Formats: sequence, C-alpha cells, structure tokens
Amino acid sequence: MKLDQAFAIDLAVRIATMINCFSQPRGIHFLEHGLHQIPWQEDISFVVYLETLFSREQGELTKSRSALSDEIRLQISAGRLKKHLGLTFRPTDNLASHLQLDRQNNVLEVFQHTAVLKEHLRITRDTLPDLPIAESLKLGALPRQLVLEILVSIQETLFPVSDAKSRAELHWLVQRYGFDKDAEQIEHAALRTPSEHRVEYRYLRTRLLELYDELQDPKPRGGWEEWLQRWSASRYTMLATLVGIIIAILLGVAGLAVGIFQSWVSYQAWQHPVTST
Repeated sequence: MKLDQAFAIDLAVRIATMINCFSQPRGIHFLEHGLHQIPWQEDISFVVYLETLFSREQGELTKSRSALSDEIRLQISAGRLKKHLGLTFRPTDNLASHLQLDRQNNVLEVFQHTAVLKEHLRITRDTLPDLPIAESLKLGALPRQLVLEILVSIQETLFPVSDAKSRAELHWLVQRYGFDKDAEQIEHAALRTPSEHRVEYRYLRTRLLELYDELQDPKPRGGWEEWLQRWSASRYTMLATLVGIIIAILLGVAGLAVGIFQSWVSYQAWQHPVTST
C-alpha cells in the first residue's frame, strides 16, 4: 500500500472511530516501554483488526483482581498516581493509546474526547449488551462494553467525583491542555441501562492492573534508580560478598604490615638507644 493511501485510510478510520491504525516506525524505547501499537495489515479485515486491538480478557486472575475490586479502583485515582508515582497525564486522540503508561517519561495517556464516547453510547443504548464488533460498526459505533469501560475509567476510576484532588487534576487538564470539558459532566441516566450501574473491566483490566501493580511496587525511573536496582538484585549478592572478603583481606594485610613496621621501629630503638647529654 502506498504511503498516501495509508494516510488517507488512517484519516478515515480516525474520523469514524478515533483510532490511529497507521503505525509509523518509532524508536526502540517505545517498544521497551510497551507503547507500540499494532498496525492494520492489508490482509485482514477491519473487524478482525479491532478484535486484535481490543481483545476481551477471559482468563481469571484472582477473584478480586479479575473483577477489579472497589479497593483496587480507589487506589488508581489520578490523585494517588500523581502523589505516589509522580505521574503526569497526557491527553490523546487515539482510543488505542488510552491508559498506556510511558515509563520513560513517567506519563499516562488518557483519551480526551468523552463527548464522542457518549455519542457512541447513545447509539447503542437499546442494543444487546454484548453486540459483536461487526454489528456495532454497522450502527456506526464501537462495541458498547469497550466504550463504557473507557468512559468509566476516566470519570469514575481516574477522576472520581468523590476525590477532590483527582477532579482538580481533570479540571487542570481541561484548562491547560484543552481536554474535553464534557469529561466533567456525569450523565448516568441518559447513557446507561439499569444493568450497567457497575461496569466490569474486560478490555482495560490489564492496563488498570498494571497501574495498580506500579503503585504497589514502583519500577525504577532514571539512571540512578535503575543503577540501584541492578546492584541490589539477588544475582549480585555473591559478588558483593566476594568484594567484601577481598577488602577484609587487604585490610588485614595492611594491618599486618603496620604491625611489622612498628615492631621494627621498636627493635631499632632498643638497639640504638638515644642517650641524653
């Protein structure tokens, strides 16, 4: 496919779904930090591409983690992520980049166009809850469960109304970076059915658990922290012990040499006493 054709298709897909499907070559650190997005290949359909990009997780972890318990959800608010990890939040126009953690720059990407998400939910409000991707696309919308999860992750998990600091962070994003002001407006009744009062995470579970695990055991950021982690790893325990033994031997030899020298000085003083005149 020619480059101009790829850009044209990417533009059309962005307008329809807010997804960047054209992946340009990027630096190796993007791969190291999990920021690579799967491009849309010519030999697969768009439906298959979306199913690959937004695969639902069926495997169970533990009961609390698989359902993302209330305790875990409360832990990963924007206020706590900023306070304990020093994270900053970067608005993105790409749905596929939502909740991607850029460890190199200590940045979390957050999809900013919540008004678009709400329109998708209005379109699919009266449809079956698990409508296949192909059927959703025929209606001009993305899968309802996926859109619900993205909206809920923004308004209820990252920036919950009950957390003043997180809401202040959202307001700052709106004022400073042009984040969609609609994100501050909660519209449960108009968008959700009674069965959708609590939304379980199926598409975004891994990304949210990654944030939770980062809070529990932060990975090193920057050269100094990485150096400390490398040299405190268990594989260096034996090396550190060996270095300690060598230093102890050297100190022992030095102490012995000092003792010998002192004995020689004492012997010379005994052999050649200094007489006073």
